[in-house]
Amino acid sequence: MLEIRVSHETKEALHARARSEGRTVSDIVRSQISDYIGAGDAGARAGGHIGGLAGRVKAGVATLARLPRVLAAAAAALVVMVLFSQSASLAQDVSLELDGTIVSGDRNVHSFGTEIVLAPDTPVSFPVQSDTDPYTVTVTLHSPTKGTGPVQIGFTISHGNAETEATAASPSVLIDFDEKARIEFRGADGAFYGITARARPVSK
Repeated sequence: MLEIRVSHETKEALHARARSEGRTVSDIVRSQISDYIGAGDAGARAGGHIGGLAGRVKAGVATLARLPRVLAAAAAALVVMVLFSQSASLAQDVSLELDGTIVSGDRNVHSFGTEIVLAPDTPVSFPVQSDTDPYTVTVTLHSPTKGTGPVQIGFTISHGNAETEATAASPSVLIDFDEKARIEFRGADGAFYGITARARPVSK
């Protein structure tokens, strides 16, 4: 495989030109490479017919004139393919089953249970009902690796209404797929928190 880096502007220009002509980037790359090879062969033949030196000079000039355009088109196509393959290999949505208990400082117990689907680095929040100030649990899937796991799950637990809301705790946990993980901790608000989580990969 040939890998060549090009600027973002070159990649965007290539895609725009291809769309305007109703072609794909792959079509352009194949066409330019074929032209480049054909030009080299034609130049070599011409050099042999006219005595060698003058023909080789002309072929060399033609090759140099075509080279930047060929390389730019090929490089842009290769970079796009690499980026797509990397994003596809890393992107992994996860279904997360949660069961939790919050024991506040005044011994009130608040329980919750839910199942959510998390996309990488995209927080999902849900409320936990309380007789006094409400709790909000925000869950984030951090940069998962596609496959068997484990995955890192981050939690941010806030307590209070819109005017008094404050972060009580921000724990995280590593979870293997189809295994349960349990974390217990005491928040800055004095409450005791316990969360059980189970993660499963989501097929696309």
